[in-house]
Amino acid sequence: MAQYAILIYEGEPYWADAGQEVFERTLKEHAAFAEEYAGALRGGSALQPTRTATSVRMA
Repeated sequence: MAQYAILIYEGEPYWADAGQEVFERTLKEHAAFAEEYAGALRGGSALQPTRTATSVRMA
């Protein structure tokens, strides 16, 4: 069976200005998604902030 990766992107500047209500609502939405697809999901994890990223460029 084919497997797919899903990336849910949320911009960091948005979260810097979002309040607790927005955070809690989004957390509930993520939980609902995870519950709906519980039988198909194999895992999930948050990425680190972009300030910790390393860029690799090929010449």
